[in-house]
Amino acid sequence: MLKRLDKKVKTEKIQNIKIKLYDGIRFDLEEKFDFILLFWMYHEVRNKPFFIEELKSALKPEGKMLIAEPGIHVSGKKFSESIKLLTDAGFKIVEEPRVSLSRAVVMQKKS
Repeated sequence: MLKRLDKKVKTEKIQNIKIKLYDGIRFDLEEKFDFILLFWMYHEVRNKPFFIEELKSALKPEGKMLIAEPGIHVSGKKFSESIKLLTDAGFKIVEEPRVSLSRAVVMQKKS
């Protein structure tokens, strides 16, 4: 999937985008980001508290992240529990977009 995305980025000549594969341990990033996309993968993260701290350190102060989970695979209750971990860790919901076949929120660090 990442190879397809990389090909699309190159074909469309999209700039200022970095595609990273998370190893499950550390983000290993040198810069901070305006936007992070977690698409249909957050439910697979085993150590969510650690992962959340990595997200916080990777986002710029006004940065946002879109979390979309597969609606058929992640129940509303599980999604709410996952989002609560993020709000308890210092994120706030700024939008609840409609994403096809998904449960989704846009979040930002609380100021």
